[in-house]
Amino acid sequence: MRYISGEGLLLRQRKRVVGVICLDAEEGLWVADAIHNRDPASDRAAGITDTIEVDAGVFGCMLGGSDGCILYLCVAPDPEPTARMEARDTRLLAIPVERPRAGRP
Repeated sequence: MRYISGEGLLLRQRKRVVGVICLDAEEGLWVADAIHNRDPASDRAAGITDTIEVDAGVFGCMLGGSDGCILYLCVAPDPEPTARMEARDTRLLAIPVERPRAGRP
């Protein structure tokens, strides 16, 4: 399956996936994991370094706050957008972490 055309353009783009990763100051990559209800952080050398587990799927993450040490998680119990709108139980969590964001978006 090709993802880059002969002209260098992206093929089969997934426009739904937004905000699923963020980078901390130590180049740790936080990844929203909707299937396993968690947001793990990893780096190239150590693998998974931290994991935030929650009671619902994590669909987005971002480091923010005045010092960059708040991990914001968008969580919802159902991956289907229509089901999430009907249930109205999507939440935004703010969790303190040790490593600040890499920069400002």
